[in-house]
Amino acid sequence: MAIAWTGASKAATAVMMAAGLAFASGCSLRSGDQPAQAAAVTPAKAEAKPAAKAEAKAEAPKSARDLMVEQYAALGYRLEWIGYATVLPGAKVRHAEVLGDVLAVQDTRNALTAVQTRDATARWSQIVGDEFINTFALARMGPTLVACGESELYLIDADSGNLVGKQRLERVVNTAPVQVDNLLVFGTAQGAAIAHHVGAGRTAWLYSIDGPVNIDPIAVGEGAVGVVASSGQVLIMDARGGVQLGRARMFDNAGAGLGAGSDTLYVASLDQSLYAFARDGGFTRWRVRTEQPLRGQPVLTGSRLIVAMPEGVQALSAATGKAEWTNTDLKSGKLIGIRNGRGLWWDGAALRTLELDTGKVVASMDVPGVSLVTTDQFTDGRLYLVTDKGAITKLSPR
Repeated sequence: MAIAWTGASKAATAVMMAAGLAFASGCSLRSGDQPAQAAAVTPAKAEAKPAAKAEAKAEAPKSARDLMVEQYAALGYRLEWIGYATVLPGAKVRHAEVLGDVLAVQDTRNALTAVQTRDATARWSQIVGDEFINTFALARMGPTLVACGESELYLIDADSGNLVGKQRLERVVNTAPVQVDNLLVFGTAQGAAIAHHVGAGRTAWLYSIDGPVNIDPIAVGEGAVGVVASSGQVLIMDARGGVQLGRARMFDNAGAGLGAGSDTLYVASLDQSLYAFARDGGFTRWRVRTEQPLRGQPVLTGSRLIVAMPEGVQALSAATGKAEWTNTDLKSGKLIGIRNGRGLWWDGAALRTLELDTGKVVASMDVPGVSLVTTDQFTDGRLYLVTDKGAITKLSPR
């Protein structure tokens, strides 16, 4: 069902910008260092100044927009545009993904909006299936957007929003997929990893695993996929052929999203350990034991693995698991990108930049109302801040 969408009138644009500035003015910037106090200047002669002149020389207060620009600049970004996606009454944003030239935003009643990344224009809005199906992710294959439901894939023309096809999945899936060529690899609630070939419209392979899969699989280097079952079993599969490359076992499920490099799968487990498993063979490269279940997603950047540990956010050697630094002031969140050589940390309430050598917070900005932050690439990419109600702020590197 199509949702009527009208061109942006002058009034609508004014309302949008007002809303965006109101949102931005709610942000507050903090830096690692306290601002220097202005030095007091003692005049050579004590002369009375006319009150009117003194007032004229007083610095005018900064506007909300000026403050917003300063806040983004401290993080290494500039405001490019403010836009809006359709969110139906009673719904909130569920997914937001940069897919080529559009930011695809889907709400919890399955209203899907394609927002043009170049200028914030909403190209189209469409109800996917019906508002009661559960969708796990959005993907893109050439000119087609793919909305991934539990039992069906919905194929939508990226330019027009028209539904061009539906494909039935052989199993009910339980995760977002990993995309490899025309394959989408899912985890299922019935204890299997399944690869669906979108071009052929059928299952490419299915591989049993010991227990339901409720953590999204992840690409491990070129053409391989890591899958973890709730039982703690770990599989690393050749995505194209469905052949097992490695197998391992933990004592519990993963507690957060998986991490990966070209030849290693990283898992923060509920069994109170952080693991590094070899892609080929699945053997344990190293294991770090902790005092609590782990619930932070490990993210690899260069030679370091950055992850929220019980004692704080920590950087570990990706090769050995040895801790390099710990920031005890940060307890949760994940690394979402790199900007100007610094880590960009998102904890659901604030964006921060970190020195990757020390873990020191360089700048921090509260973003009230923002529920999702996504980027078009990990290093020096553009950021999209999305609120529950569909307001979108695009930030570009400055």
